[in-house]
Amino acid sequence: MSRPWKSELRVRLRTSRCDAVMRRGNWRPRALAAAGAEGKPAESLAAAIGGVRESLARLGDATWHASSRPAVTLSVPDERVYYALLPARGPWAQQQSQARAYFETALGRDSLTVRAALLPHGGHWLAAAVESDDVLQWRSSVDAAGAKLAQLRPALADDLSLLCVDRSVADALLVLLRDEGASLVRLHGLHPAALSWLRVGPHDASGLLRGVRAFALGAPPVRDDAPVILLPQDDAQRQRWTVAAAHCGWELRAPLHPFSAEGRPS
Repeated sequence: MSRPWKSELRVRLRTSRCDAVMRRGNWRPRALAAAGAEGKPAESLAAAIGGVRESLARLGDATWHASSRPAVTLSVPDERVYYALLPARGPWAQQQSQARAYFETALGRDSLTVRAALLPHGGHWLAAAVESDDVLQWRSSVDAAGAKLAQLRPALADDLSLLCVDRSVADALLVLLRDEGASLVRLHGLHPAALSWLRVGPHDASGLLRGVRAFALGAPPVRDDAPVILLPQDDAQRQRWTVAAAHCGWELRAPLHPFSAEGRPS
């Protein structure tokens, strides 16, 4: 007897936008419907999920019904997350406890929702802490849209899970563009060696260049011939940084998580 197809609602939240896509399938899931919405996080989150629900209804798809709310995997923006790179030295429960202790010491409070995700190749855990009030607000928005929050994943964890298995980025300095800045990651081979958050305006090329240069000189320093790879969130951001990337000699790549207006990944 074949297994029933699994449906998954993946949602990527940004500071001023949210994109959602419903996929179905066990091995190679296909997109059934997608929707995006502009606005503050809580508002755009509910609107994007609602848009997917409406699209499925128009298609006559019965995936979504009152007795079975879809499970949401929510990717949350780096602007709302505190990060730490911790060496992998024990099982998940131990690493989770160490991550919580780290943030309590570093930030001086314990009212945070803490997660630890093992990065590819098993060398490090990416520890992430989010304000518990933010989590409650996001959960409320998901509930109001008729779904249920099943998993919370920081955007950087999602991106590194894809990038750290790609040999073309080995030993690179990664610049992951966000709405209010950039997450910077220095790789040793395919292992993250250091990370930092750079707050910079969406059009401030000189500020981004200064920040990347300062990060490259940190410990451990980046090799002079190490590539700098710029990773935008969407096509508009990619176009905005085309000239600056060429001027700096950086490689500008396509977005990691593109969605098209027709409800399918681009």
